[in-house]
Amino acid sequence: STRARSLMTLRWAFCTGTWHPTKEEWMCCGASIQTEERERISQFCYRKDAKSAMAGRLLLRKALSEVLHVDYCKVLLKRTREGKPYLANPELAADVDQASRFSLNISHQGAYTVLAAELDRPVGVDVMDLTRPTCSSVREFFRIMRRQFTSSEWDFILHTPDHLEEDEKEETQLAQFFRFWCLKESYVKATGLGLNTSLQRLSFTPNPVSLPHDQDQQVYVDTRLHIDNRPTPAWTFEESFLDKQHVAAVCLGPMSGESSHRPSSERGHAFQCLTIGDLISSAQPVHHVDNDFWLSFSAKEERPRKNRKS
Repeated sequence: STRARSLMTLRWAFCTGTWHPTKEEWMCCGASIQTEERERISQFCYRKDAKSAMAGRLLLRKALSEVLHVDYCKVLLKRTREGKPYLANPELAADVDQASRFSLNISHQGAYTVLAAELDRPVGVDVMDLTRPTCSSVREFFRIMRRQFTSSEWDFILHTPDHLEEDEKEETQLAQFFRFWCLKESYVKATGLGLNTSLQRLSFTPNPVSLPHDQDQQVYVDTRLHIDNRPTPAWTFEESFLDKQHVAAVCLGPMSGESSHRPSSERGHAFQCLTIGDLISSAQPVHHVDNDFWLSFSAKEERPRKNRKS
């Protein structure tokens, strides 16, 4: 039903950049996820990556336990070959049929980890940090990435108002570049095709042409996708800024049983920013965690040091 679908539509964001876990928080988080996930998180070299991965696991567990009414400690997460998460024991859900029709996806970059979920529609989400790449000049960065976009997309990316200074032009072009990259990644993740998809086959026509850096979580839903030069009216893209530095895209596939038309009332959904309290308020211990989990995390640096001398 429409009501069930709306209750299972989720757009959640968690800012890992401002999260500095206490020992109690980190140990609680570690106890609330599967052993193999905790071991993988312990292997990250930097705190920022460990926090992003932890937030992703907690978002998934919260969504599956609260929406499908599976006991938190019994949620069993696995990944497809392409890395897409899914509930491996849907028979524990209150409504087993609904559980099989529930799609969810996560992404993290920069200061944010995000989750999008839908009933009866494939969903993919991507978030991008608009920080300029440090490895090369913008021109060189674009040259390396040239083959990932169509010529019409490059026209949109490179077009800037004449009155802008050179630095401002590059910032504008980078924002457009990351916007297109975000859109493509969200589609690839929604389809589950992974790296088997040639990004040149996908061509986006952005609307609006330039995405305003709104602070009020405005969601834009009028960007269109062509695949092999054919329109795809059943696919919808929600674009929004989480803050001035992070853009997010959610890709929504056709509704089950509908192959050619998008829902007429598509308005888009703003991301709801959650706190660490929101993430762990319903968490239940899955396993015991020893003190080494905290010692390993607290000994790491937050991120790589810039300009480190060799």
